[in-house]
Amino acid sequence: MKRLFFFTTFLHLTLIAQTEDLQIKEEIKVVFKQEDFRYRSNEAESVLIYKRDFFDRFNPQSLGEILNRIPGISGDADAGEFHKIRLRGVDPAYTQVLINGRPMASGENDRSPFVDQIPANMVERIEIHRGPSADLPSNGVAGTVNIVLRSDTNHEARTFELGTTYFEEPGQWKSRGSLSFNHENFFVNAGFQERHNPKTQQTKIFIEDEPEQFKDEINQLSAEDINLSAGFFTVLSNGTVLKMDGFFTNLEQDEFEEASFFEEGEFSEGEFDYGSTSRDHWGVGGHLEHPFSNGWYLKTGAQMGKSKRNDVLDMGTFEFFERDNSEREVDKTQNDKEHLYVNGSIEWNEILWNCGLVYDLDKYHARRQTWELEEGQWEALYGAGLFDVREQTSAAFVTADWKMTSTLNLKLGLRYQEWSQRFEQLVADQTEKDWFPSLHLLARTSETNRWRLSLGRSMRKPEFDQILPFSVNDQPWDDQFTMGNPSLLPEYASNIDFGFEHQLSGGLGLFGINLFYRDLSDKIEFRPFGENGFRPENIGNAVFLGIEFDAGSPLHKLNLPNTSFFLNFTVQDSSFRDPETDQKRAFNLQNAFVGNMSVLHVWPNQAVSIGVNLMVQGNATEYYFHERADVRYGEDLQVLLEKKIGPQWALKLTARNLLDADRSETLRIYDGLWSAGELEETWRETERNTPSFRLTLKGSF
Repeated sequence: MKRLFFFTTFLHLTLIAQTEDLQIKEEIKVVFKQEDFRYRSNEAESVLIYKRDFFDRFNPQSLGEILNRIPGISGDADAGEFHKIRLRGVDPAYTQVLINGRPMASGENDRSPFVDQIPANMVERIEIHRGPSADLPSNGVAGTVNIVLRSDTNHEARTFELGTTYFEEPGQWKSRGSLSFNHENFFVNAGFQERHNPKTQQTKIFIEDEPEQFKDEINQLSAEDINLSAGFFTVLSNGTVLKMDGFFTNLEQDEFEEASFFEEGEFSEGEFDYGSTSRDHWGVGGHLEHPFSNGWYLKTGAQMGKSKRNDVLDMGTFEFFERDNSEREVDKTQNDKEHLYVNGSIEWNEILWNCGLVYDLDKYHARRQTWELEEGQWEALYGAGLFDVREQTSAAFVTADWKMTSTLNLKLGLRYQEWSQRFEQLVADQTEKDWFPSLHLLARTSETNRWRLSLGRSMRKPEFDQILPFSVNDQPWDDQFTMGNPSLLPEYASNIDFGFEHQLSGGLGLFGINLFYRDLSDKIEFRPFGENGFRPENIGNAVFLGIEFDAGSPLHKLNLPNTSFFLNFTVQDSSFRDPETDQKRAFNLQNAFVGNMSVLHVWPNQAVSIGVNLMVQGNATEYYFHERADVRYGEDLQVLLEKKIGPQWALKLTARNLLDADRSETLRIYDGLWSAGELEETWRETERNTPSFRLTLKGSF
């Protein structure tokens, strides 16, 4: 009923606006600007840039909602959530995430940050570096996502946002608000938001020679985020620029899962998980820029950061009104990060030379303890899992950016990097030294056409729990264990990107196509180890590849006044030989495709905008020895209605998940390897989250 009311209102306002357009015979106006679309970079390096005006249209609440509309990006979480970035469909560990061009602290085993914790009001723009570059850290196998935070110090402004979100199924309201203050040479941004994601799961279970079973599960996630960022800059008398900045985010999250099992229509047993999570993340930095009279320009700076996470998970069973809280897992992780850099640049013989030194120090501490409830008292079930890691990365790089002709740009680079790890619980250290070259070429064949080529080398470091030689019991299944492998090597990749861009609508719009190819060595996969055990090993070569399309432009030349569209679509694939089955297969959970399409129409005389965005994802498959899971994703439809109230106020109404998008998974369990065994069990699960409606008032004062 609420969705019907929303659509009725939406169509009614549209018809009113169209009628008024016809009555006043409004002139065709170009009401869009270049920032409403993907930014067209003039540099040799292939970088997709999306500014705030682009992603702010659909009123996002978190960084995850921003990234959902960026080409080639999907999340790795349940329906309606976005935890880590999957760029080009591969695991989050293959994607490098930077904040303001610098590495960020993360308490995760794979070093990938949770991006849902970063609110949208802190973000100024998103940069996607398609290929590696010598002046960036070498960890971006799939690519590098640089999140540039707001730091408007070039003009005076005071802005605010107040909003509320209604979730249809439980009938709950959640609030959000933010405030930004910029004055001359300093800025402050602060915000608060409540997030909620109610989900339901229904699973049909088929086991050979047993009656059909059914699982009914509810899942409620509620979170509160607090964020703050600030900074200032000053120009000294000798031309030196001094900058200071910092940010802080806090997350408090509760998640409750309750599953009821039924056999032949009768309740048989129930299971529940109740988890609470607390995350703090902060970073501060100072930066100095100084021009010298001989043409050199020096940049140097330092940054410190910390990421802390505390997780408590209570598990148990229930029968009707009796609840047995049987186990508790407590995870505590902390990452202390230090980042130092110095680099100088000079233009000589029409070549811009840039060289630098970088030092990163990461200290990781993690502790996991499992407890069992015995006679009302919690007792340790296993010995505590504990590790302390000290990771150091030192690098030196040089790049040469050469405008060879008026139509040809070339950027060459070379990076030398030393990376070492010391585990306090181990005697041996791990050290890797290597070279990482890069090449970027931009060729302008006409005023509207450009060709791009990027070549380079990158790496993916092993995850911490993959290296530590400690066992984790009951993983991946009951009565089994996983064990780390201290002799594990990093994965290395040769990167190729080749693209074409065509300018549309006099420079406002752009059409692009890009081919990417990654050739990996020493891919890491789990293999059997000992009796009932598994551990990660380097198994050999692998590739992943694909083709990316993106386009966006006003449509006034097609006689569609004040209308724009945006489209991106990525088709992706991968292949390696599974050492257990000796068959070639794709990477786990890589979507066959991912895409977005948006249409936006503006009535400038009425100051009204409407927009529609549709996100689609292809199927994915996950393989694990005697299991195979096939995953299907539903389409996610968003609708926007915006009314500007004078030059300083705007009211936005956004509806999300109007098609009741679901995530369906079919899990097949065999009596041997998935490629050759006999089918024993089939689990067909469907997960849904509720539609939501968000109302936001934005203004300046």
